[in-house]
Amino acid sequence: MDSDAPEHEQHRLDLDAASAEQIDDPWSARRRLAWGLAWSIPVVALVVGIVLTSSGTLEFTRTYDGYTYEAEYHTVWPAGLALLATGVLGLTAAAIATALMLTPRPALDSR
Repeated sequence: MDSDAPEHEQHRLDLDAASAEQIDDPWSARRRLAWGLAWSIPVVALVVGIVLTSSGTLEFTRTYDGYTYEAEYHTVWPAGLALLATGVLGLTAAAIATALMLTPRPALDSR
């Protein structure tokens, strides 16, 4: 860094260096992706579980010659309950992991 630069210019240079370090760090992008997936997958499972549990049964009908039809029923509430439980457990795990990662810890070499 140029020590003869004015203070506001020095601050801008420090910010540019910090942002360049963030861009060059491939682990931060991977970490952001991992946290995004850790939160979004359980949320999607929870929403789909709520929808399937509340609908209970899906009905599919086929019409033949305008007068007769065939109805086929599929029970989906058990899959909804499984996805609901998966979503709740996933959100709980992500919340615990976030709390543990954001809790300040003493340095290992301070013993």
